[in-house]
Amino acid sequence: MKEHVKAYLEKAGYAVNTVAADILWKADDWYRIRETDDHRRVTVSGERYSLARMGFAKRAAADDANLCEVVEINAGSNDEAVHEILAANRFDTQYREQLELTSAEGTSACYVRLEDADVMSDGTLSGGRICLNYIGATGFLPLTVRNGEIVEAAFCGEALRGAQSVDTLVICTLDPVGNYRYKTVIFTEDGEAGSEQTVRLGNVRPFAVMRTAEVNSIDGMQGYGYPKVYGAIPVFLGLDAAFSALLDELDLAAWDGYRQEDSTVLDGESFSLNVAFEDGSGIDAVGTNSFPDGYYEKKGAIQAFFEALMREYEIDADKIGYW
Repeated sequence: MKEHVKAYLEKAGYAVNTVAADILWKADDWYRIRETDDHRRVTVSGERYSLARMGFAKRAAADDANLCEVVEINAGSNDEAVHEILAANRFDTQYREQLELTSAEGTSACYVRLEDADVMSDGTLSGGRICLNYIGATGFLPLTVRNGEIVEAAFCGEALRGAQSVDTLVICTLDPVGNYRYKTVIFTEDGEAGSEQTVRLGNVRPFAVMRTAEVNSIDGMQGYGYPKVYGAIPVFLGLDAAFSALLDELDLAAWDGYRQEDSTVLDGESFSLNVAFEDGSGIDAVGTNSFPDGYYEKKGAIQAFFEALMREYEIDADKIGYW
């Protein structure tokens, strides 16, 4: 959650869970294959370098999400209207993304809003069309949790309006008689609170939260599901470090810029290798029936590395089309 959003919530009297936020951003960094502090290293001579990033966290979350499937949505007498709303809000693709985010970061959420509705004098809404806003764990803040159930929450998202990036905060709370209300705050580009509006809703909770089934045993994360990627960071870091060491040992950097083709061979073998590092350097090599020195020995070492990983984690090579 951005600092200006956090400051607004704290000024309004809400406690912002910074412990959970730090954990979720770490999980998000690994899921999105960003360079982390763990990837930044320094040699004994003081030279800075970065570990290669293999993206296993993203792949693991995607594979986990692939195990889930929406078989049917049946809304009874309202079935047609509900399916129209879901289609208009790209539910099929967005739900798939939410599943993957939930696996990676433990939590995702969705809240309902009425677009183009008229706000009446008493704060209620009239007309408009139903829209769904999908939120990841880093933009979600449980405000009230009772017996593990999230009763009140805040949601923060970012959208583009023209050429400007705009942050929107929606605070969903219960009034004394049990009806929900939204307070929407739209921040300016420089982080100042711009327009604010409060509307009254009914007694039906206007948001849903999806969490991993695994019990979250991390202290300070009440209301959040267990972020699987965060729990597996030591494993992912070990894989990145091992692969980086392999790249260095094989001196694959010497292949960078290799571009060779033997046009006299009508049928044969080709290869390509592309590795990118945060500092802008990398390895980019392509060959068709032509290979750099030591190609087969180094290919065998890389293959042995991944085969050892698959044995360790009991991955069936036939099921993923490996090699």
